[in-house]
Amino acid sequence: MRSIARFTVAAILTVPWVVVSPRAPSTAHALPPVSVQSVTVHEVDTEQPRIVSTRDLACTTATTCVIAADPTARTTDGGVTWQPVAVPPNGLPGLLTVDCPTALDCLGVDLGDESLNSSDGGATWHVVNTPVGAQRFSDVTCTSSTHCIGVGVDNAAGDHAAAWTTDNFGASWTPHMVSLSAGPSLDRIACASPSYCLTARNGDV
Repeated sequence: MRSIARFTVAAILTVPWVVVSPRAPSTAHALPPVSVQSVTVHEVDTEQPRIVSTRDLACTTATTCVIAADPTARTTDGGVTWQPVAVPPNGLPGLLTVDCPTALDCLGVDLGDESLNSSDGGATWHVVNTPVGAQRFSDVTCTSSTHCIGVGVDNAAGDHAAAWTTDNFGASWTPHMVSLSAGPSLDRIACASPSYCLTARNGDV
C-alpha cells in the first residue's frame, strides 16, 4: 500500500452555467461565470484491487464510498483499501454512475442502462428497472432516498439531450426532453435541492 500524499490544486474556472430543474427539466437558462478557489487534496492510493476506467464516485459517510469503475468497488476506510462489489446481472464490471443520498441508500445505473439500488451503503445491489426504448444515461443524482434525476441522450428522439426523473428510487423513470441550443447529450448533473440543479455537457457547465 502506498503512502498518503498531500498536495494543493489551484484552479480558476470561468465557464457558463446552465441550471435544469428536476421538476421542470425541459427548462434551462444561463448563470453568471463563477470562480473556483484552491483546495487541498489528500491523495490515497492502493494497489489492490487494480481499479481502472473510473467513471463516478459517491460517499455515504466520511469513510464509506462506492466507485463506479472496472471493477466497481467499495471502501469503508476512506479509500485506503477497496473491495470489489458484484453488480448484477453481469457481475464485474458494472456501474456507469452512482449516487448515495443517505448513509444506506445508493442508486446506480450500469453499463446497460439498468437501474440498480442498494440499501446497505453499496455493499449489495439489486436491479430495479431495465431500460425502455433508447435511453442512454450518462449521470444520475439523488436529492432523497426516493427522488433522483438522470441525464444523457435519447437515441429514439434523434440523439436529443434528455433527462429522466424518478420518485421511487429508480423503479420507474419519467422522460423529459431538454431544449438546448447545441449538443446531443447532457454529461453530468448535480442538485442542491429537488428544484435546483446544474448540468454539464460537451465540456461546458
